Amino acid sequence: MQKIRKILEFILALLNFLFHFKPAPDEKPPVNTQTYPDPDLQERDEPLFETVC
Repeated sequence: MQKIRKILEFILALLNFLFHFKPAPDEKPPVNTQTYPDPDLQERDEPLFETVC
């Protein structure tokens, strides 16, 4: 019984330690991503990839 009590106390102490630290909010705001494709971009004259035969 003494061994079980020590194990339970250890588990409770571990959970207390883990949940003691609350996540802090990020200091920087998240980066605003644009949707793809961007309507402001002009079409390319040259291909993005070369075809190799």
